[in-house]
Amino acid sequence: MFISLPLFAEERFVEQLSQLNLEELMQLDVVVTSAAKKPQKLADAASAIYVLTNNDIRRSGATSLPEVLRLVPGVQVARINAHKWAVSVRGFSSQVSSKLQVLIDGRSIYSHLSANVIWDINNPMLEDIDRIEVIRGSGASLWGANAMNGVINIITKHSKETQSNLLVGGAGNEEKLFGSIRHGGKITEDSFYRLYFKSFEHDNGGSINGAETNDLSRGFQGGFRSDIKLTDQDELTLQGDYFEGEEEENLTAESLPKKSIDTKPKQYNILGRWQHTSAQGNKLALQFYFNREQWDNDISSPALPDFYIDTYDIDFQHNLNTFEHHDITWGLGYRLISDSYNDTPLAKNRPRHRKIPLYSGFIQDEIALIPNFWRLIIGSKFEHNDYTGFEIQPTIRTILSWDNQTFWAAISRSTRTPSRTEDGSSFSDGIAGTSLTSNFINASELKSEELVSFEMGYRFKYSASLSFDFSAYYNDYDRLLEIKSTTLNGSTYTTDTSFTGDATVMGFETNMDWRATDSVTIKLSYSYLDDSSTVSGVSNNTEAAPHHQATLFTSYDFFNQWEFDFITRAVDQIDQYDIDAYIAIDIRLAYQPIAGLELSVAGQNLFDSHHSEFGESTIETTPTEVERSIYGKISWQF
Repeated sequence: MFISLPLFAEERFVEQLSQLNLEELMQLDVVVTSAAKKPQKLADAASAIYVLTNNDIRRSGATSLPEVLRLVPGVQVARINAHKWAVSVRGFSSQVSSKLQVLIDGRSIYSHLSANVIWDINNPMLEDIDRIEVIRGSGASLWGANAMNGVINIITKHSKETQSNLLVGGAGNEEKLFGSIRHGGKITEDSFYRLYFKSFEHDNGGSINGAETNDLSRGFQGGFRSDIKLTDQDELTLQGDYFEGEEEENLTAESLPKKSIDTKPKQYNILGRWQHTSAQGNKLALQFYFNREQWDNDISSPALPDFYIDTYDIDFQHNLNTFEHHDITWGLGYRLISDSYNDTPLAKNRPRHRKIPLYSGFIQDEIALIPNFWRLIIGSKFEHNDYTGFEIQPTIRTILSWDNQTFWAAISRSTRTPSRTEDGSSFSDGIAGTSLTSNFINASELKSEELVSFEMGYRFKYSASLSFDFSAYYNDYDRLLEIKSTTLNGSTYTTDTSFTGDATVMGFETNMDWRATDSVTIKLSYSYLDDSSTVSGVSNNTEAAPHHQATLFTSYDFFNQWEFDFITRAVDQIDQYDIDAYIAIDIRLAYQPIAGLELSVAGQNLFDSHHSEFGESTIETTPTEVERSIYGKISWQF
């Protein structure tokens, strides 16, 4: 549950990254940072990494982070209702996708409460995102526990790159109303800032059985970022965000007097980061952030407890490249999580108040065995948490590079530490039409879930306009959380859980990026996943992910002022919830009459009036269907 910050000093090298596609990234040797916590060429990364640029995000027509992630091969994205999502990498799809680490500018948004990412309260302004780096596969040796299956690193633009005003507004049948405003300016000749504000309102999802859905959401978020050049070798970044929203939901719990709830989430954070580059090229980074997540729930239907979670995080990182043939990165970190919960008839947490310290350190050595051809990477993360004690998460990787081709392979061990919910909670519900109590009884000895992964990949840049990427994996999971037994004693229905499940997941992903002409770009990707599992219940059933996924993203520029984007996604059936396979088609048409002004219209799921994508939630939320969506948008930068 603890991570270290990425190295952010590379921002000076990647200021123009946002307008490049994958092939251009490889061609221009632009750096990425998530695979090694240091700047490196995308083609030299010894992991399955995919980059979504700001241009990809803009042209996708997406209005939220999960929608953007649908474009990444190997990432499973399913909409549960109008504001809840199941996002996972390489299987184990669930609203509680516990094996995926997600960061925004070095701040983890992985939830301490339920071991997942709550996407609906993390709403950065999409126009301000520089790029999203997605690692498919284990990233625990650098990013720590819970990065078992992957890491999603969302990196916003340096404030120097947003030195203008931006107004965005739009409306549609599902995206009822959305808008944002941004202002950027200078503090001094070498120091910059930006301020932003955005708001949104999503309509209810489609009904599966004709019942009223009641799952609309609305909210607003504002924030700032400032990048201050202290000296020629030092830079200070300060940034913060405030989010406040309102969400409605229908529940199926028999014990509740009211079947719909109204929740009011809030979240705010502040982050500071100092970066120093020595005359010898060694880099230091020190980061601190505070984050509060707070939920106030409808008192007339107390399904969920009111609670808050405070996170204090400090992290240090040092890159050493002074040794011949060795490039060493190491770091230390400390995190304190403090929480408080109020009991409700449906949910209880014990103890109600708790403070959880987390300690970590990591080291990685990249060894040039044959310079410019063969490298060996050895590293490990070391952590101590109050749930399971000391954890070691090592990796060994090798990479060969020649003639615009790259081959890499890796063996890694990763863990997922238990969540707050798994260490002292109970839930009440109705079983078989009778009001009974179901206690979530945890294993007498909490354990970390464990993964040993085997990966390999191959990249080939055939020409300046055509590139290929292929990766394959075999994941062996042990000590997975599962429902071991259930017993009925009078009015108490007891669920006994244990960390005894195991599973294997194997598969591959491949993608092609082709600049067919100066005005046509085609991106094609396909993912295959096969699995077997002994796990029953909770969120570790491997059958909750589609076996096949394919995406075709075509972009066409014409008449200098027009853009046309066409996205086709084919998603296989989900056996666990009897969800049918579906094909979704999204279209975007944009016109730029003058510099800085863009008028666009976008349609999502255009040729299907509605379809289901998932069938599960943590507190028995009624799933809804994804409906056809059409919206118009105006964007003016001046």
